Amino acid sequence: IPLFYPLDHGQFLIGNGLTTYVSNFEAPLAFKTTAYHVGKSTNISLASGKNIYFLEQNKIDKLALPGRFFSDINSMTVKDNNLWVTTELEGLHKFKIQNDSLLGLPIQAINTLKILYVTQLINGNIVLFSPFSIAVYKDSEGFLELVENISLRYEIIKIEEKSGMVFSHLSDGSISRFNLSNRNISNHQFEKNNIGCVVNDGGNIWWLAEIGGAAIRIDESLNQIKLYNQFDGIPAGGLNGEVCQEFNNQIIFSSYQGLVTTSLAINDKNSIKPTVNLEWSLGRSNRQQSKSDHIRAGIKQQDFPIRFFIFQSSLVSPSRNTLQYRLAPINKEWLTANNDNSVIDYQKLPPGKYSFNYRAINKSGIESDVKTSNFIVLPSLWLTWWAKLFYIIIIILLIWLIFRIRLQSIKNRAASLEVAIADRTEELSAKKSLVDNLLREKQLEISNVSHEFRTPLTLILGPINQLLKRKDLFANDGKEMARNKLTLVKNNANRLLRMVEQLLQLESFKLNKIALLEKQNSHAIINFIVDSFQELAIEKEVTLTKGVIADARIFFVPDALEKVIINLVSNAIKYTPKGGEVVIQSDLDSNNFLIITVSDSGIGIADNMKGKVFDRFQRANGEDSSQIAGSGIGLALVKEIVDSHGGHIVLTSELNIGTKVTISLPLKQNSLQEDINQHQPLMN
Repeated sequence: IPLFYPLDHGQFLIGNGLTTYVSNFEAPLAFKTTAYHVGKSTNISLASGKNIYFLEQNKIDKLALPGRFFSDINSMTVKDNNLWVTTELEGLHKFKIQNDSLLGLPIQAINTLKILYVTQLINGNIVLFSPFSIAVYKDSEGFLELVENISLRYEIIKIEEKSGMVFSHLSDGSISRFNLSNRNISNHQFEKNNIGCVVNDGGNIWWLAEIGGAAIRIDESLNQIKLYNQFDGIPAGGLNGEVCQEFNNQIIFSSYQGLVTTSLAINDKNSIKPTVNLEWSLGRSNRQQSKSDHIRAGIKQQDFPIRFFIFQSSLVSPSRNTLQYRLAPINKEWLTANNDNSVIDYQKLPPGKYSFNYRAINKSGIESDVKTSNFIVLPSLWLTWWAKLFYIIIIILLIWLIFRIRLQSIKNRAASLEVAIADRTEELSAKKSLVDNLLREKQLEISNVSHEFRTPLTLILGPINQLLKRKDLFANDGKEMARNKLTLVKNNANRLLRMVEQLLQLESFKLNKIALLEKQNSHAIINFIVDSFQELAIEKEVTLTKGVIADARIFFVPDALEKVIINLVSNAIKYTPKGGEVVIQSDLDSNNFLIITVSDSGIGIADNMKGKVFDRFQRANGEDSSQIAGSGIGLALVKEIVDSHGGHIVLTSELNIGTKVTISLPLKQNSLQEDINQHQPLMN
């Protein structure tokens, strides 16, 4: 219930936040009241949001506004048939009440950011409450003359007007009281900061509603404070702090469960200080009374549990007193004991020094003297200081023993390793000598065999060159064919001679050096190789054809491009059955790459072998390929050469349909040389 206001003849105005009730109306008003003003007799002005209503003689009239507010009305007052209204955004407004409508009157603008509340003094002056000030103005036909301005140190949080007083709840927790008859202002500071509303009897008696808590009565003249809680009839959940109002010689409080009334005559107070005593016991021993601040010198772990019995010796309402205790250093705050069975039981406590504090507080808030009983809990036998010292000595000895054993083990291991390393070094040295001898013998044998190849090749090439120089031997067409055949023999013999020269130069290349790149005519190389394989293709009854051959110049290691094309054409012819076809073609793409494609209609490669055919000594397994001679080196060599020249190779194949191998080689020398310098050797 956020709204309660008493009317004449015992009637009252009440609102629950959604609906407003007037005691002499037959039905509730279906709106929430945001501001109200009660005039003479039962004339009531209500504001709901941005609308204004007049209630009189059991009827309600909604007044027509000359304009529209943009924010809700937060306060109003009526003076001489003039209605003063404040809103949160637009500030102060003045209206003339005419029948069922309002006439807007001109008014001087107020130089303030926000007006919280408007009311009037006994002499008719207007009082405006802003967040940090209280201003009194004299109204002269719309011109507001400032009479007095009172600055506040703290911000106004909430405003209530009761019995000629305006109570302002300030942000520091204090309450400012402004007297509307003499403009006196006084501040009152209370210990509690969660005060919802207050009511004053015009003198020294204050009633406060604690939000979610009790009702508090303060007598400033006697400096006395009295709390009223659930034992005195305050509902569970406490007060909500919305309504504090004097009505029919009673104080009306609003709670979360409705209205609560208390008589103004309640002033009884238990001023007798309560007294408490303590008894304790260990284990199954009998209870003993604590006659001093020490229970005993030391409590062993086997003595637990320890029990404390708090009892009161007061004869004045001991059941209404509250017993509290705390065990330092475990508890920082006071704990409340059960008054019916004030036994505090500790089953176990860690070793250390403890202080058991206890006290009682009566219903009037008067506390007893705080009493203290000190005791010491001893550690278990295995946790005493000399036991810990023994543990430390044992641990040190174990660490020293483990260290000695480990050190000796490391020494033995080191000696064994030295012997093993010496033996292994001697063994490796012997094997290295053996390998060096074998390599020298291999190189010598290769040189000898290569030299032996060179001699018969030279003898073959000599007579062929002499025959080719004699033009009279090839005058007819048939002789021209013989000349072409001899030329083909000569070219292949020259190629074989260059290969022999490479074998002889292996030592100078050191097997791992990169050969220099030379610009080569890919068109001429492809044509030469296709012509060279025509005889083999005819012999196998395979058609070898050339597609479009691009006329391109490419930087390549001498003879490397020939090796790539020869291996691809040779494999295609080898794995193509009679009546099949092998096609070779080349082209240039937009990225300056030479694309060479060799395709056949041969036996094809199974899917599980496509990723292995580029490995050394790997061949396509199958019934058709098992009778074909080969070592499995050709495609591996092709891939190594293509990769080392910065190119790419792609293989596509289907069983019994054929195989297609596509290689892409860059034409630019700079990027190619940079890629080659980071790759594996080109010569093997």
